[in-house]
Amino acid sequence: MTGQTSLFPPEPAPDPLLCWLWLSQVLGPASLHAGKVLDAFGGAQEAWEARETEEFRQAARQTAEALDSYELPELRYFREHFLGSFQLTLDEME
Repeated sequence: MTGQTSLFPPEPAPDPLLCWLWLSQVLGPASLHAGKVLDAFGGAQEAWEARETEEFRQAARQTAEALDSYELPELRYFREHFLGSFQLTLDEME
């Protein structure tokens, strides 16, 4: 039997431009990992749709580990104090 398995309807896909804006925020400007993300997921909308998967979390972990390897005090401070706000929606911010 196939069909809806949740009480809530599936979330509609956002406008493709919004997916590109989201991806640019997630990766940061001029990211060296953009090509890898596009190779792995095919495009910004596909990456957005896969954002809750283990594959996406693993890629995010690898990026975080790469950032940690730079050992820059400024980067560490930014990640500790500001990065969390980029993971919240406007409704979740206080």
